[in-house]
Amino acid sequence: MPDLPPTDEQVLNAAASGYSAHTIARLLGVEDTAVRRTIARIRRRLGAHSLDHAVQIHQTRTEQPDA
Repeated sequence: MPDLPPTDEQVLNAAASGYSAHTIARLLGVEDTAVRRTIARIRRRLGAHSLDHAVQIHQTRTEQPDA
């Protein structure tokens, strides 16, 4: 799986900390719709059925060193 862009990483890390899409948008200084689009793109890239699932996949990927 390819690495995620820095913005995607920021959104996933914020979501993992429990922030809502609205709060993530405010933290990043962007519109809510931009964060929602980013979340949709992340879910597609990771094959996740939800944002929580995407966070789990991402955490698993970052915890495991490349073989």
